[in-house]
Amino acid sequence: MEAPQKAVVTTAAKQEKLLSKKARELAKMYNFPFVPRRKQPLADIINTWNLPVIIYGKIRLELYLEHNSPPFFFHPNTAALKVRKLVEAGTSPLTETGKIKQGDVIVDCTLGLGADSLLMAAAAGPEGKVTGIESSKLTALIVKEGLQHFPMPLQELQQAASRINVLHGRAETILSAMEKNSADIVYLDPMFNTPLSKASGIDPLRKLADYNPVTEELIQLAVKTASRGVVIKEHTKSPVFEKYGFTVKKRRGASFQYGFLTGKEGEG
Repeated sequence: MEAPQKAVVTTAAKQEKLLSKKARELAKMYNFPFVPRRKQPLADIINTWNLPVIIYGKIRLELYLEHNSPPFFFHPNTAALKVRKLVEAGTSPLTETGKIKQGDVIVDCTLGLGADSLLMAAAAGPEGKVTGIESSKLTALIVKEGLQHFPMPLQELQQAASRINVLHGRAETILSAMEKNSADIVYLDPMFNTPLSKASGIDPLRKLADYNPVTEELIQLAVKTASRGVVIKEHTKSPVFEKYGFTVKKRRGASFQYGFLTGKEGEG
């Protein structure tokens, strides 16, 4: 079933007067209907419009796909943990695999909640730049607004967030429009059909995610775009690494690995 690409926007019930103007502006920006809350239950709004609902709150946006399901919202918890480890150790499995350094230009083809984009933006430093591509319009909206407005727990995270440009669309389409060698690294993290853990925190994201596997077309476009190379994250036993020629430095006991495929700059 295809993920929804449209929603209605309203406010938190107790903050309608305070937030209506901003909620209207958000709805207009994304060409979504705005619905005055007027103490309406969430279930009534969803049933009336037959669309997901974005609730504009004081701290964050919350996306409800169904009235009885948990909301999807941006949170930097995983990113904060990764960036803390990066600051302490000076490296991480992802940044080491891609040899990411200060000033790098990076394309993340599978943005999701943005944790890896934030990590790579932190590693690339003040002169670096990350473009995060997300196929779900609703995920792209929630994460883009979160990166811009959510109060980050770390200064390094706040600075990294400012260096991420979120684009909604298919990775193949966006990479096709990019010039050859216009990025240093292209990153691929396809959604696993079998979750790595039973954590329910990203369940709403799974309902919006694109589960299509990586294709030869996507790999070729990534290699075309990346001067240094392509990094992919996959299950430890995934056949993708061998199929497309990724080099893997296996981490013992890890449920997933990072693979590296040399870009055009490294050929010959």
